[in-house]
Amino acid sequence: EDLKRWDIKPENIYLVHVITRAKLARSNSEARKLIEAGAVLLDGEKITDSNYEFSLKEGEEKILKVGKRRFLKIRA
Repeated sequence: EDLKRWDIKPENIYLVHVITRAKLARSNSEARKLIEAGAVLLDGEKITDSNYEFSLKEGEEKILKVGKRRFLKIRA
């Protein structure tokens, strides 16, 4: 598995910030546009709310897909 992995603290975080900090988008506004265009999936669920916020429990993982070929495994 050569998914890029990113560890986060188990606290609420905005999806836009995850996308930009993981360098899957160049800016928050680009990340928002990708989300609103339906190009972002979190664990297979399409996210279209650019203010989407989520959290992970300790040890929990989610797979983020941005566009067709960019993937990120997020873990708390």
